[in-house]
Amino acid sequence: MQETTPPPSADLSATPAKTPWYNKRWVVTLWLIFFFPVGLIGLWMSERFHIALKIAISAVFVIILNLDSQEEKDAKKAGFKSLSDKQAAAQVNITSATSYYQHLDAEEKKRLATIEAEKQEKAREELEKEDLSTMAFIICNQYTKQNLASPASADFPFLPTDVRGFKSQSYIIQTYVDSQNKFGAMLRTQILCKVKYKGLTADGNETADIKNWELIELAFDPR
Repeated sequence: MQETTPPPSADLSATPAKTPWYNKRWVVTLWLIFFFPVGLIGLWMSERFHIALKIAISAVFVIILNLDSQEEKDAKKAGFKSLSDKQAAAQVNITSATSYYQHLDAEEKKRLATIEAEKQEKAREELEKEDLSTMAFIICNQYTKQNLASPASADFPFLPTDVRGFKSQSYIIQTYVDSQNKFGAMLRTQILCKVKYKGLTADGNETADIKNWELIELAFDPR
């Protein structure tokens, strides 16, 4: 009796070959829509598209690119920096490149002015919370020295006699100064000084800078 050899069993572990992405029509189509350079490469590599369709799709993209390129040239010829600038100008009903860029400059200046105004308003609000009475005393001493016969001889107390603060950083300072008169005699003079901190100015907002303070009243009472 002749023995029969059983047929070799199929290799169940073998996996079918994966389909390349460019042979999946839906994948190539998505690439053409969202990133056409890769899509065109996949289109020509694919075996799932007829040659006539490949040529037609490629021709469409070439025409679109040429149209965009011509529109870009026309925009630059009209004085715009780019086609997107020309399109943005059309959205605000501006046809002239010069007018459009003047419009952009004006809008930028307006934006910066708004930011600066908000910054100064915030600084003023924060300043309202500060006690500047000590600095007001120092500033009053400086204004006083400017009005003495002998500023170099001025001797002020370490602390003022009285300080009254008001809203908007206004202060009334009562103090005195010992200084020489025009005859060289040392005299004590009572001082009443009212100053106001002006806050943010073109020179900055340094509280120690006398230019940022307004002298409202300065009265001398020699005794």
